[in-house]
Amino acid sequence: MQSTSRAGSGQDILSPRTAYIEDAAQRLHDSWVRRVPLDPLEGELAPRSRSEAYAIQSQLLCLRGVPAVGWKIGATTAELERHLGIEEPIHGRLLAGSVMNAPARIEVSKFHARPCLECEIGFEIGQDLAPRSEPFTVQEVAATVTGVFPCFELPCFRYTRPRQAGVLGIIADNCASALCVRGATASPKCMDDLPALRVDLEINNAAVASETASRVMGHPLFALHWLVEHLRATGQTLSAGEIVLTGAINGVHRMAAGDTAVAHFGPLGQLEVSFT
Repeated sequence: MQSTSRAGSGQDILSPRTAYIEDAAQRLHDSWVRRVPLDPLEGELAPRSRSEAYAIQSQLLCLRGVPAVGWKIGATTAELERHLGIEEPIHGRLLAGSVMNAPARIEVSKFHARPCLECEIGFEIGQDLAPRSEPFTVQEVAATVTGVFPCFELPCFRYTRPRQAGVLGIIADNCASALCVRGATASPKCMDDLPALRVDLEINNAAVASETASRVMGHPLFALHWLVEHLRATGQTLSAGEIVLTGAINGVHRMAAGDTAVAHFGPLGQLEVSFT
């Protein structure tokens, strides 16, 4: 099994703009606390590279002061990469209190903007993968997985003008991470069958999407491998006990109060979430 991981490609060297990075993170944090619409970062506050965007994200998470419990990967399909005009995925953190079990009822008022819904495959990590000089193989990454689970990621894109904010603005705002609704854990023995896994999504009793998990970089495991290699290249660790969401299988769907979504993940089970 081979992955086409591109971690570390085109990484920019962080310029000495620490004060602007801190100010940008403070602005993002203030809008979160006050629950007000978020205008795109502009002028000197706008990130100029992925390195700056991730630096703003890191500072934002420090300001939030909430422990991280995992990672989310975004833009793991060719369609989303083309839409965003990028050549590799992006990532953010999942925070404590943001992960709940299915079935779930969620108040739309908990979000800062209209929530979205994505069907994803998640992995539970059983051992640390700390930075080292040589790349990790897909097989080494697979060996750290102790469980596989189906999930809904419920991102919240807070920018008033998302196109102007661009992918760097999305990264800075923790990749729109908000909530996750997860299903039961399955054995990692099912990983070989994941590319052929078909996920059928219904919203308000109407079929809206049906795709296989192979849309996620050919195999959700390859998305996990990309994350591990990106973290290795940037001196970060994927830690035991964390979970990783590997990206939308069948698109991004906007939800509203009164909506109910049901997803069928074949042998991994069924998930349901309703919005009030």
